[in-house]
Amino acid sequence: MAYVFAGYTFDRDTGLKFGATAVALPPKERDLLHFLLRANGKTVSKDEVVHELWRGGVASDESISRAVYRLRLSMQASGGPPVVTTVYNGGFRITAVIHEYLDMPRSHMSALVESRQAHIVWPMLVSGREFAARQSPKDISTALQAVTAASFIDPTYVPTWITIAELHVLQAMRSLVPPRQAGRAALKAVQRVFELSPDYGPALAIRGWVRALVDGDLRAGLADLDSAMQQDSEYWVTCLLRAWVVLALGERSEALDMARRAHALNSFSMFVSAAVPQFLMYAGQIAEALQTAQALALRFPGLDSVQEVLSIILCVDGKMEDALTCARRAAELGQGLPLMQGQLAYVLARLNRVDEVHRLLVGMEVPGMAPPYVAIAVIWLALGERERALNNLRQAQEHGAPQFFSVRNDPRLGAVQDDTAFRSLWD
Repeated sequence: MAYVFAGYTFDRDTGLKFGATAVALPPKERDLLHFLLRANGKTVSKDEVVHELWRGGVASDESISRAVYRLRLSMQASGGPPVVTTVYNGGFRITAVIHEYLDMPRSHMSALVESRQAHIVWPMLVSGREFAARQSPKDISTALQAVTAASFIDPTYVPTWITIAELHVLQAMRSLVPPRQAGRAALKAVQRVFELSPDYGPALAIRGWVRALVDGDLRAGLADLDSAMQQDSEYWVTCLLRAWVVLALGERSEALDMARRAHALNSFSMFVSAAVPQFLMYAGQIAEALQTAQALALRFPGLDSVQEVLSIILCVDGKMEDALTCARRAAELGQGLPLMQGQLAYVLARLNRVDEVHRLLVGMEVPGMAPPYVAIAVIWLALGERERALNNLRQAQEHGAPQFFSVRNDPRLGAVQDDTAFRSLWD
């Protein structure tokens, strides 16, 4: 079993590395790190450490503290980040996300973790992800700049190219650029990964998502994602991307299971957390979807996508005034992002405040951004404009909008789900 975390890789037989730098660990410290990694981020008590490392013998607090200190010192001497944390009155844990690989080909492992410039590249990747987490167009653009700069420093470092591909997927999801443009950019980064590490699982997953939801080849995309799952079923991004593709194929229950699996693997991700209530709604479990979304809004109060999802579910549940409050909050947090204006316009349309809706529709035409065709279609349908709604869904299909396939499951389209013209789009 090999472990990858925060730029480190650890294999019980070959030891610890940070990037391409070997980290010398005495036997006791190596055993301690192995034990903490097997706990997969959970806190292990001092008693558990004694039982594991001293084989049931006696060890003083000073001996345990000295082993932890030496482990930290060795890891940080390599230039790596501090990830071994002492939990007050609890024990010790690894704070980084840990990926486990069973019998992973050495070529894949090498491509994943080795970089002669890891001490420079890794902080740039972390900074890029921090910017991306804010989700605004400007922050995502800055994230791409940071990660692209990292790719120039070390063009052979696989995590850099995976991060670039993921950021382009995020651009497509949030309608920041034309989806086919974002899809081509993601595939270009993925191709670079394949040149370094053929058939690398996370790259297969991203290619599968683009093939399915941007290019419209659902079966080819699912085949890529299934291959990615076979290589590494514990990568939460693969699980989440597969959930969206399975949903596009009409498998709502399986899609919900995949979203829940992604959440179990990374409950700290706002992206996967926001997906769970959506998939509950698509599966018809409105009460649980609402409860989950409300808890999510308390956990991530400053995220526009969370407020948007909560507003949609409140609409479906008939709580229009509460939905309006959340939609306004999403629009405020979205800083003029057309996609976030869409749910506000939809709620206002349901409340028959037509003049306000038309003003918002005009404001959703932002130069340089992809029109959120699916969101606009839902608005026109709420206004009773069936043909305009149908035309926008055709535009979504033509331009490769990834939301095109999932919206067929959206309760807001319930009135036309048996309409032949609408059904023919997805048939």
